[in-house]
Amino acid sequence: MNRIFNLASALLGAFSPRSTELNIKVYGEEPEETPEGEVQEVIDWLLSSLLNAGYLSQAHLLLDDERQDWSQAVLNAAVRGEPIFLYRFGRQPSTPTEGTYWRLMGEHPSLRVYQLEAKD
Repeated sequence: MNRIFNLASALLGAFSPRSTELNIKVYGEEPEETPEGEVQEVIDWLLSSLLNAGYLSQAHLLLDDERQDWSQAVLNAAVRGEPIFLYRFGRQPSTPTEGTYWRLMGEHPSLRVYQLEAKD
């Protein structure tokens, strides 16, 4: 039943109007020991990177503690064709959904930012 609800939710999201301005939706919580401003730096960097690429719509950032199940957020964003990023707080990112992988974005100095990519 939950799977049917997830699919219905994703399909509804696919037909809703896309945003015409750049926005990053953030999921999850940063750990208490995270230095102040660390997550905001990542958000600012992503905004700048997306603007430089000419992208002007919704993007998603998952704050990951390596124990999360992001399948619902990933499904909704993927159906709409919106980019999904992950900022890793743990030693490794959470397991990606089937048919995808987390590509490390070596452009970010922290080496903790990933983009979700489809497997070929």
